Amino acid sequence: MEVLPEILHLRDAVLFHIHALRKIDLQKKKQKGKKVIVTRVIEARVRTLFAYGTPQIEIVDIMKLSTAAVNLLIHGKYKFPQSEASKPKKILSKEKEQSFEVAYAALLSRSGRLMQQE
Repeated sequence: MEVLPEILHLRDAVLFHIHALRKIDLQKKKQKGKKVIVTRVIEARVRTLFAYGTPQIEIVDIMKLSTAAVNLLIHGKYKFPQSEASKPKKILSKEKEQSFEVAYAALLSRSGRLMQQE
């Protein structure tokens, strides 16, 4: 059975557009994140993840922060509010705490395997 080249071209075009639409949807989801108050605790966690070799994009997914915020936290340029000490501390949700612990455990196991290989 012979497939016409026009059909193959149309199939490729449809697949390309589907991929483009999915990428746009993912970008919109990342932009419409919940407002998170960045504290020194979150900064310490971001820096710890980065120190263990986690790429910034994975830190963004784990901590549910924007890429700009993660980048500023890693480089120590994030501007915290002056009255941060006077505000009540916001406790992380259990979901976020558990996702951080799972990611941290995975990083530790990955770094342990790398140490054993050397």
